[in-house]
Amino acid sequence: MMASTVLFVRNLQQGWAMLAWFALFGLLIVLSSVLSVPAEERKAGRAFRRGDYAAAADLYRALVEKRPLARNYAFLGAALGASGRLEESVEASTEAINRDPEYGLAYYNRALVLRQLRKKSRARKDLERALEADLPRRFRSAVRGQLEELR
Repeated sequence: MMASTVLFVRNLQQGWAMLAWFALFGLLIVLSSVLSVPAEERKAGRAFRRGDYAAAADLYRALVEKRPLARNYAFLGAALGASGRLEESVEASTEAINRDPEYGLAYYNRALVLRQLRKKSRARKDLERALEADLPRRFRSAVRGQLEELR
């Protein structure tokens, strides 16, 4: 839709039209991004970000019951790990990996918990696997730092 209107707006020869066009489509992009994440997932994410890890774990557990996606299991694992429920965290992260072996964030989350459990060899393997898998760029440097600490 955006591409189909650009020629029309460009031909208007008025600066305000192009600015309005950018603002409108920028707003549409932001809204579609926000609305593409289910409300329950946004609520769980907010609980996690404010440090209410037990509530986040409960919300993510409800999410995996509705939508058993690797992403939801990985976030459940992170919330459980942050709330000190380490064995449950490893289980949730392992389930995320079983559902999507290329989901790098699940390996990273599990590695962090395995380090806390003093299972450094397994943690190192997960960190190496996280780098090979689909891992968001912002986590790559953290993974490399964790690997350096384990060496």
